[in-house]
Amino acid sequence: DEFEKSWEEVIKCTKLETNDCLSLMYGLRHRWVPAYFNHVFSAGMSSSQRAESSHSFFLEFQSEMSESHGYQVKQTSTGVEIDFYDVINFQCSSSKPRVLMHDKLKDYISCSCTKFDFEGIPCRHMLAFFRINQVFQFPDKYILKRWTQDAKVGVTFVMCEENVNNDRERFLMSRHSRLSFKASVLVDEASLTDEGTKFLDEQFDHIYTKIKYMNSSRTFDSRNLRKRTMDGARGIIDPAEIRTKGRGKRMKSSKEKSTLKSRQCRGCGLRGVSHDKRNCPKLQDGSVSLNLCMFYSFFF
Repeated sequence: DEFEKSWEEVIKCTKLETNDCLSLMYGLRHRWVPAYFNHVFSAGMSSSQRAESSHSFFLEFQSEMSESHGYQVKQTSTGVEIDFYDVINFQCSSSKPRVLMHDKLKDYISCSCTKFDFEGIPCRHMLAFFRINQVFQFPDKYILKRWTQDAKVGVTFVMCEENVNNDRERFLMSRHSRLSFKASVLVDEASLTDEGTKFLDEQFDHIYTKIKYMNSSRTFDSRNLRKRTMDGARGIIDPAEIRTKGRGKRMKSSKEKSTLKSRQCRGCGLRGVSHDKRNCPKLQDGSVSLNLCMFYSFFF
């Protein structure tokens, strides 16, 4: 209702009642206006917004916790199973009060802002209710598993084998993935205790011996299949070289790089010689002639 009222006010104020683009947007309002789908949990994600990181989630929760101190909770009605409360922002009298519903049988509260249902983050109104009722430890039921370190624990990995039965190599990969996941879960549980670790270690040896005997007695050669899979894999080659930004030297071909420049004497200008400017024969001959001329001019 608030969105409908605000939309009509904006359209009338700007005199855009006949705008086709806005009419199309209004017809699709159920897809992009949060008021129409905020009752569906999406962890704060939408089609036009990236998922919030864990750091952003904690910043959002801290913001809600800080804002909860500016609200007061007032009970409006009570019943056998459900109580209702109004949460009012006493810092802004014009703000609309939110309604909290407390289910006594389930000991569960829900807010009319639907922030927890939509993003999975307890809203400031719920936090204000906890503060008034002196709830010092946050209930686990309001901490979703996706926000914890155990978010991926227990997630099953299922690969449809019906579509890969005709492909022997993909069928082997499918079975390998399924068994690897089960083994990983089993190792996680067994490693918690010394008894479990010792028991699983013994069972691994027993199972390995039995499986090896089963494979040797069958006609299907899994080793050849695995070898074909590895031989058919494509190797990864190095990417093409590109000129980095700010690079002063030009790119050279491999042939040009392999051709080394011969040594050049700065005195005579010749290449491929074994001397340099310091011991160049031409420079030495010139200096001897100059010294003789100076000697004769001094004495004669």
